[in-house]
Amino acid sequence: MNVQALIPLIAGVAYIPIFVILLTNRPWQNKQKIFLLFLIPAMLWSLSDVFFHSTLFMADKLLLVKFVLCFAIWMMVQYHYFLRSFYRIQGVKVPIVYGVLVGIIILSALDYIPGGIDVTNSGVHVDYGDGISLLGACPSNVRLSFR
Repeated sequence: MNVQALIPLIAGVAYIPIFVILLTNRPWQNKQKIFLLFLIPAMLWSLSDVFFHSTLFMADKLLLVKFVLCFAIWMMVQYHYFLRSFYRIQGVKVPIVYGVLVGIIILSALDYIPGGIDVTNSGVHVDYGDGISLLGACPSNVRLSFR
């Protein structure tokens, strides 16, 4: 195990007591449900990142980096809605940010992201490709109103 795999492993282990505490506290408020929906992809991202940065599954690094990217975007989307639950009283009617997640999953399934991967003795180097730049083109604050 190398240093790059140690940090997500520590983060994954730190999520376990939070997950247990969250599951044992009842009744749940809406913020606790949304936090659980954030915690699940965060744990999956940590687990997939540990396998990506470790020396295990060397032949499957391209597939693992796709999982890491998809889980990271899913975690960011859920974090967006978790933070939004603190300053928005009403619920979200149109979850538009999930479109970014669907877009990343489609781009990774079509092999647009990552562009390539080089496994050397010094580590794993990922070329994210041109498809990841589409993520920066997504609007960060979109307001839809249907009347």
